[in-house]
Amino acid sequence: MDYPQQKQSKILVIGETCIDRYVEGSCDRISPEAPVPILSKDNTFTRHGMATNVATNINTLGQQTCLITNSSRIIKTRYIDKKTKQQILRVDENDKCQSISDSDLLPLENDSYEATVISDYNKGFLTNEQLSELIEKLPKPIFVDTKKKDLSPFRGCIIKINESESKLVYNKPEDSELIVTLGSRGAKYRGEILPTLTCEVTDVCGAGDTFLASLAVHYCQYKNMRDAIKFANKCARIAVQRLGVYSVTLEDLNEIRN
Repeated sequence: MDYPQQKQSKILVIGETCIDRYVEGSCDRISPEAPVPILSKDNTFTRHGMATNVATNINTLGQQTCLITNSSRIIKTRYIDKKTKQQILRVDENDKCQSISDSDLLPLENDSYEATVISDYNKGFLTNEQLSELIEKLPKPIFVDTKKKDLSPFRGCIIKINESESKLVYNKPEDSELIVTLGSRGAKYRGEILPTLTCEVTDVCGAGDTFLASLAVHYCQYKNMRDAIKFANKCARIAVQRLGVYSVTLEDLNEIRN
């Protein structure tokens, strides 16, 4: 199946962004000072993560975005053993940010959007009180990925969470939809598991962003939620085979046949 360029939509993306920094090196010995590996650094590279990764995935799948996000810099530095591709340490800096302001919301008044994607990492940009007011104003449908346990602000939204998060959430609005991602097993929607093919996993960082972005893109095109979830499963499967956050393209999809 080929994935040609479809009609172009403009999607509003709201949420926290960060800089993902990767430090690659070799771990060949243990420190004599403590039982920890010593990393001999070979390479450093950066990517834009969280809500920026969502917006970038939407763009590389052929759609336009407007991103409303924090101005402060959240930085996540991951130390990677390049031989095994295993992460041995992550260091977070400036992990909280200022809340969204009225001036941040000016793009809402100046353009029209096919949908909204909320990438809520619960770093302070979107409080429950602000979300309760915003949800009424935002373009519909609204796709949500949230680290909040209280889902009460997300009335009428399509909420994507992972399996471990699904066991902790509460106050799910009756008029919202819930999609639970299950890793290598696919995703669960309305009691049905929509499977994905297994693959060799290099890095799961950003896979949830890819799933959310591709879910919104496909649903905006075809208005079929089950097909959108299957498409999102496929895109996430591509992303986890790359090191670091990765933006799936139509060319990536055309290279695979399953």
